[in-house]
Amino acid sequence: MRRLVLALVVIVSSATAAAAQPAAEPPPPPPPTATPPAPAAPPATAPTPTREACTKAINETPEWKNDLIEQLKPQISSDFYAKLDKDSHDRHEQDSILIARNHRHVVMAYAALWVLSIGFLLYLWRRQQRLTDQIGRLQHELEAALKADKDRK
Repeated sequence: MRRLVLALVVIVSSATAAAAQPAAEPPPPPPPTATPPAPAAPPATAPTPTREACTKAINETPEWKNDLIEQLKPQISSDFYAKLDKDSHDRHEQDSILIARNHRHVVMAYAALWVLSIGFLLYLWRRQQRLTDQIGRLQHELEAALKADKDRK
């Protein structure tokens, strides 16, 4: 039994020593993927008479202005959400790589389980010893009582 306890202590101490090691540096984030350059903004030109006439007409007719805004909303929204989705996906990928390569939390969990298991085994072993001692004491008392009863007769 002492060999078992000694083996368990060695296992726990080695697991604890492994868990106490400092975590490795997290890997650098992957280089950004080559994305096509954003389309360049149209060059700022002097307003043409046609453009000025359209702007004036749009501002004077609220229905037309609202109609144009409603037609452009899906295009603007889809571009915005596509970029947001890509940014979220990239961040998720970086985080998953970091978690996959950082094994310290796994070692700590196994060390905690080993410590709990060994503690439970030691508790059971001590309890079994107490029960065995108590049974031996009761047997001795029973034998003494039977002998005393026999001597009385």
